[in-house]
Amino acid sequence: MKPFTARVVYCFCLSALAACAALPESQPLVAEDAKIAPSVRAQVTPTAELAAAMRLHAELAYSYRDVRPSIVEISAGQASLRDSAMQSSGPEFEHDLIASLSDELADARRDRAVLAMRYGGQHPELMKADAVVTALTAAINAEVHRAKSLS
Repeated sequence: MKPFTARVVYCFCLSALAACAALPESQPLVAEDAKIAPSVRAQVTPTAELAAAMRLHAELAYSYRDVRPSIVEISAGQASLRDSAMQSSGPEFEHDLIASLSDELADARRDRAVLAMRYGGQHPELMKADAVVTALTAAINAEVHRAKSLS
């Protein structure tokens, strides 16, 4: 190979490599905090935010076993969301919250089915999805019992 041709090939490969290394990382389509798209967040009700916070709490509790400060922050956020939603919504709060939790449970079950098809068996992500489904089911049961005791 001629020296000039070798330099051209070398420079082309080097520039291609540099271009690939400089590509930006893809941005997520959903917000990290509660997995709600920013454009939709303005339309979300307090009960839907509370349900999303409950799901996030279940995911973090499985991953970190209730020892992280973020789990404590999520719990405090749940309490404040519950208080503000109860004051603003009144008696229909429990019904709206149960509906929002049911939506989150449906999403969690769908995610679990996707993970089961992808991984199968006892994969850690599948076990986490099972724990989230169990926690959301327990949260729905607790809200139904709370609603019955209030009425």
